[in-house]
Amino acid sequence: ALPYHELGGAYARHEVEGLTKRLVFSAWKAVPRSVAGLLSYLAERRLTLEADPTAVNSPQRRAAQRDRLTFASGERGRLTGMPALAVLYPCTTLAIAADPREFAREHPDRSITELTTWATARIAALLERLPAPTGDRRDDERWYWAAPLLLDAADQGFWGRRDLAAAWRGGDSPAAAEGSGWQDHVDLAAETASGNLTPPLGSMPNDLVDVLALMALGAPGVLAMRALARVTGLGYDDADLRLAAGQVAWGLRSLFNSPEATALLRASGTETFWREVLRHSLDGDLQAVLDEYAHILLEAEGLLDQPPVQAAYLVAAAMMRALGLRASRVNYTSVSTASGRIETSSERLYTAFAMRFGDDEGGDRGAGEQPARRSQLREAFNSPFWPFALISTSVGQEGLDFHPYCHIVVHWNLPNNPVDLEQREGRVHRYKGHAIRKNVARRHGAAAIAGPAVDPWSAAFHLATGDRLPSDSELVPFWIYPPLPGERGATIERHVLALPLSRELGRLDSLRNALAVYRLAFGQARQEDVIDHLLTRLGPERAQALAAELRIDLRPPGCRSAFA
Repeated sequence: ALPYHELGGAYARHEVEGLTKRLVFSAWKAVPRSVAGLLSYLAERRLTLEADPTAVNSPQRRAAQRDRLTFASGERGRLTGMPALAVLYPCTTLAIAADPREFAREHPDRSITELTTWATARIAALLERLPAPTGDRRDDERWYWAAPLLLDAADQGFWGRRDLAAAWRGGDSPAAAEGSGWQDHVDLAAETASGNLTPPLGSMPNDLVDVLALMALGAPGVLAMRALARVTGLGYDDADLRLAAGQVAWGLRSLFNSPEATALLRASGTETFWREVLRHSLDGDLQAVLDEYAHILLEAEGLLDQPPVQAAYLVAAAMMRALGLRASRVNYTSVSTASGRIETSSERLYTAFAMRFGDDEGGDRGAGEQPARRSQLREAFNSPFWPFALISTSVGQEGLDFHPYCHIVVHWNLPNNPVDLEQREGRVHRYKGHAIRKNVARRHGAAAIAGPAVDPWSAAFHLATGDRLPSDSELVPFWIYPPLPGERGATIERHVLALPLSRELGRLDSLRNALAVYRLAFGQARQEDVIDHLLTRLGPERAQALAAELRIDLRPPGCRSAFA
């Protein structure tokens, strides 16, 4: 909601401007399964065919389209995953040298090209810190991963941990499986950081400064470290901050290794995969995404009063839980005819972009698989990552928050009473919801970025409190912050998927009228619904008298005198 620069790639397309997630409700248990499977299949199909028009939908193709950021060994024991490690490494020097927020403060609303030019100029001067090449090899590609480590010199506070490899992956068990080379890669990185790389490095590639600039702007480890530092106040040289950032980067690695993300990045270019990760992160302004997400989690996890180090680890853990969501699957029966006979076969659809939130918690189980827990589904939906649509039965309409990245509620079919309708839509009308943050950022984002505050979101909401009128309660701007008249902004949207001539079209009018009365009784009336109902039924004078008689003032006591 508060980008630091113009977006690039797919994110620059006008049709995704103002994107928000969708929360879909239906009273029918078959809907979450069907809709999640079909939406995810269609999204994955488009991505896959974009990358390879000849691709065939098969389990073999899906298995081959994953795990590009790996830590394997090549010929003669060469560790081939060192560039991937550099992408995950929280490099202090690069974090300080080229912060996109600093660029936005100096050059608002500039393009990615201008940002990379600015970052390249800043990082070029840092190459003098690197040791002179002593080997005979030319264009030694090891510089791409060795340079970030050498720029930070021998940082024993980070590299000196005996359990660094295990702590970095944050307890992610697949990395500890037999045959994983993660420990070997971390050991080699520690040796390199202390200046003991063998054989010595050869000549620097001509594009080394460009790659380092791209890492400063798009490497998950660097971006996560900045985001955690902004909300905790820890310094970039803090070993615990860097380790927490490395854990977030590990979670992002899991995301980029998924078949869906692999298809997306393969469709966007032809460079090596780790470079595509950097470019994609820059195109989508992942730095601003993580800054916003960290700000949300610090409050959502109740960490405002926690010690900074503990807050950093807990925010990182919450991010990893959301990023760790794996695709579920929906099994279905395919019916076909052959030689005059009806034949059936069991097929499956993987759900990642859209997922179901129902009584069965996630998807169908295969051998040795566990379904996604409701809590993890909720955390993932409340993150800036997938799923982008959550389809639920009535189990998700009470007592749960789905507002951090969603302000559209879709009614597949209407509930039977106005209370259920209000409960559904209340899931996205919450504290610092997505629509509210969009409006706050639109009005105060530039000033917040330009200001001295470390966390731009804290600054933006502080500025928005100045818009509070004497008659307003302290719900403004945290719960209520609509766009100004004539201003293009975000609102809570209700979408009803009623077919033409459906009986639900008539039911919608009845529900809206009943809902207006229900809200009026609780003193939380939405003006457009209440006014339409009362004016139609009672007329202007009787409607005004009834509203004054039934209104209940639920605002904090300090604001009631202004209302009176």
